[in-house]
Amino acid sequence: MRSPSLYTVLIAGLTVSLCRWVVAAEPIGRVTFAESGIAIIRQTTFYSVAVGTAVQDGDIVETGHGGIQIEFSPTTLLSVAPRSRVLVLMKNRPSSGCGLLVYGLGGMIKFAQTSAVARTRICVQMAQIRSTLTLGSAIQRFDGSAVSVFAEKGDLSVQDIGPTGKSHSPLKVPAEQFAEWRSGQALTVLERPTPQFFRAVPASFQDELTPMADRLRDVRSEPVAQRDVSYSDIADWLKGMPRRAEFVRQFQPRLRDPEFRRQIDAELGKSAPWGSILHPPPPPDATQPAHGPAP
Repeated sequence: MRSPSLYTVLIAGLTVSLCRWVVAAEPIGRVTFAESGIAIIRQTTFYSVAVGTAVQDGDIVETGHGGIQIEFSPTTLLSVAPRSRVLVLMKNRPSSGCGLLVYGLGGMIKFAQTSAVARTRICVQMAQIRSTLTLGSAIQRFDGSAVSVFAEKGDLSVQDIGPTGKSHSPLKVPAEQFAEWRSGQALTVLERPTPQFFRAVPASFQDELTPMADRLRDVRSEPVAQRDVSYSDIADWLKGMPRRAEFVRQFQPRLRDPEFRRQIDAELGKSAPWGSILHPPPPPDATQPAHGPAP
């Protein structure tokens, strides 16, 4: 991991970045099952991971042809299907009411809470739909146009956050029922999943998620750095997530790469978070008096 001193040249900014780096360095979960092609974006580096790898707050997990299971505690389990991208947050979202907050940019995940423990609710958000689970298990999918949620066990709460952050009232989805949302349409609860959803569910999701951390207590695996992240790795996250300010701080060091800077400037150079960094206003003319030229 890069030294936190690289994140800023200003002392105040260094202090903030250092605090964030220390928090992010604390493991919040562990990979207990992983097929090939699993990667994590951490800070500004693209890593490959395997069983036994610690997962940190703010990690972006990407699956290829295989899936992965992450355990955040003996009672909090997350399984990510092939061809999915998720961001895991825990310690830096206390105001959300979620012990674990998972953003899904695309694909399918199964999540379970095997014991009702205070402040350990799992929240999963895809597009503008957030599901909250206190006890039980559920499957959530986003295919780019629709968010589908199946309450496998336990009662699930599903809420339309709204594109502007204005929340609608949450809906209760009883066990074995299904909720679906499409852009421009209201979130609806159905008695059973659609055939399209059933066809998309991987075979591994048909089984109950099983804790494996105790069996793998002595298995440790360090993530293997592959390369610096490219703009294409993170473009969808930068354009589609509400966490823009945090992403600016995280990926700003990559602006030292001319090609990365060129690409992000072409697409996001006029946006509020990036514009002031890429195109800062010129300093005031030191030759002029503070109140303008004398009459």
